[in-house]
Amino acid sequence: MTTRRVHFSPEVERTPSPSFSNSSAPSSPALRTPPTYPAHIPAGPYIASPTFTRGHARTPSPLSLSSLEIHAVLCAASHQNPVKPQPLIWKVTVDPALIRAPHPYSPQSPLQYALSSDVLAQPATMPAMGELTIISSELPWKVEVKASNGTYVTVQDVLHAVYRNLRTPMSDAELTLACKNPKVTAAAVDDAYKLRYRSIRDPNMRQVEKDKGCKRVDVLMKSVTFAGLSPTDKHNVLNLHLR
Repeated sequence: MTTRRVHFSPEVERTPSPSFSNSSAPSSPALRTPPTYPAHIPAGPYIASPTFTRGHARTPSPLSLSSLEIHAVLCAASHQNPVKPQPLIWKVTVDPALIRAPHPYSPQSPLQYALSSDVLAQPATMPAMGELTIISSELPWKVEVKASNGTYVTVQDVLHAVYRNLRTPMSDAELTLACKNPKVTAAAVDDAYKLRYRSIRDPNMRQVEKDKGCKRVDVLMKSVTFAGLSPTDKHNVLNLHLR
């Protein structure tokens, strides 16, 4: 009777994929790998990875002009970065708590994710600033942003400052000032006001909103979608883009 021998190959240890693993492959002692910035897949429906990264193909990069960098979820697309995806999915009429953003590793994905508390607490700019001023060609007034933590302006500070500023009831003097823009008329602002409160489904909430009258956001008329921030020639002043 012939005896057959079976030879088993030694088990090969698989190297974890750097894109889908928290561990890193050991590097050869003979070769020095330049330091890289970590980019981890978000846990659950949150974007929790650091976003001030450089040179990583799968992570959105912040926009840089001069020495100021804007957080990746806030910065606008530009000629310096023409392929940058839309940072946030946000109409400035909506509470920032409901903001959604594309998945950072698949910006074309239809899936949308809430911003994590980690991302919201990160500095809005680098270097971090104790206060910021936001301006827009669509608005005749400025948005002043203060650091809620007493140290630096965060992503959340920026979003809430823009929202609160635009939710402010508009005075007659402000309406007159806004109408100096040839694109703005009192009738168009009134139409935007009516469209805004009539879009509220709950009848009681609709009436409450109606009774509050016109707000600054109504000056924007239909241009209420956040399109990011960009630097200006002043270090602590940013441009707000809307579409």
